Amino acid sequence: MAQQQVTQIGNTAALFLPPDILEQTGIHVGDTIEMSVVDGMLIVSSLQEIEREQRIRDAIRDVFARRKSAYQRLA
Repeated sequence: MAQQQVTQIGNTAALFLPPDILEQTGIHVGDTIEMSVVDGMLIVSSLQEIEREQRIRDAIRDVFARRKSAYQRLA
Protein backbone atom coordinates (compact mmCIF):
# COMPACT_ATOMS: atom_id res chain seq x y z
CA MET A 1 0.00 0.00 0.00
CA ALA A 2 1.43 3.35 -1.04
CA GLN A 3 1.30 6.34 1.26
CA GLN A 4 0.93 9.88 0.02
CA GLN A 5 0.63 13.21 1.82
CA VAL A 6 -2.30 15.51 1.10
CA THR A 7 -0.98 18.89 -0.05
CA GLN A 8 -2.69 22.27 0.07
CA ILE A 9 -2.82 24.33 -3.11
CA GLY A 10 -4.60 27.60 -2.41
CA ASN A 11 -7.90 26.73 -0.73
CA THR A 12 -7.91 23.22 -2.19
CA ALA A 13 -6.42 19.96 -0.95
CA ALA A 14 -4.47 17.99 -3.54
CA LEU A 15 -3.39 14.39 -3.67
CA PHE A 16 -0.67 13.58 -6.17
CA LEU A 17 -0.93 10.15 -7.74
CA PRO A 18 2.35 8.37 -8.50
CA PRO A 19 2.88 7.02 -12.03
CA ASP A 20 2.51 3.36 -10.94
CA ILE A 21 -0.91 4.07 -9.40
CA LEU A 22 -2.00 5.88 -12.57
CA GLU A 23 -0.83 2.94 -14.67
CA GLN A 24 -2.62 0.37 -12.50
CA THR A 25 -5.89 2.31 -12.58
CA GLY A 26 -5.76 3.30 -16.23
CA ILE A 27 -6.18 6.96 -15.27
CA HIS A 28 -4.23 9.48 -17.33
CA VAL A 29 -3.41 13.14 -16.78
CA GLY A 30 -6.36 15.16 -18.06
CA ASP A 31 -8.92 12.36 -17.56
CA THR A 32 -12.18 13.09 -15.80
CA ILE A 33 -12.69 10.80 -12.82
CA GLU A 34 -15.53 9.94 -10.49
CA MET A 35 -14.95 10.04 -6.74
CA SER A 36 -17.11 8.62 -3.99
CA VAL A 37 -16.75 7.74 -0.33
CA VAL A 38 -17.72 4.28 0.92
CA ASP A 39 -17.35 3.48 4.62
CA GLY A 40 -14.82 6.29 4.98
CA MET A 41 -12.73 5.13 2.00
CA LEU A 42 -12.14 7.36 -1.00
CA ILE A 43 -13.00 5.49 -4.21
CA VAL A 44 -11.57 6.93 -7.43
CA SER A 45 -12.75 5.48 -10.74
CA SER A 46 -11.99 6.43 -14.30
CA LEU A 47 -15.08 7.26 -16.31
CA GLN A 48 -13.89 4.78 -18.93
CA GLU A 49 -14.12 1.98 -16.35
CA ILE A 50 -17.57 3.14 -15.26
CA GLU A 51 -18.74 3.23 -18.89
CA ARG A 52 -17.28 -0.27 -19.47
CA GLU A 53 -19.14 -1.62 -16.43
CA GLN A 54 -22.38 -0.07 -17.70
CA ARG A 55 -21.92 -1.69 -21.12
CA ILE A 56 -21.39 -5.06 -19.43
CA ARG A 57 -24.55 -4.61 -17.32
CA ASP A 58 -26.51 -3.66 -20.44
CA ALA A 59 -25.23 -6.73 -22.32
CA ILE A 60 -26.13 -9.05 -19.43
CA ARG A 61 -29.60 -7.54 -19.18
CA ASP A 62 -30.05 -8.02 -22.95
CA VAL A 63 -28.98 -11.68 -22.82
CA PHE A 64 -31.33 -12.42 -19.92
CA ALA A 65 -34.20 -10.69 -21.70
CA ARG A 66 -33.62 -12.65 -24.92
CA ARG A 67 -33.19 -16.01 -23.14
CA LYS A 68 -35.81 -15.50 -20.42
CA SER A 69 -37.93 -18.52 -21.37
CA ALA A 70 -34.88 -20.83 -21.45
CA TYR A 71 -33.79 -19.65 -18.00
CA GLN A 72 -37.30 -20.16 -16.64
CA ARG A 73 -37.35 -23.75 -17.95
CA LEU A 74 -33.96 -24.41 -16.36
CA ALA A 75 -35.16 -23.08 -12.99
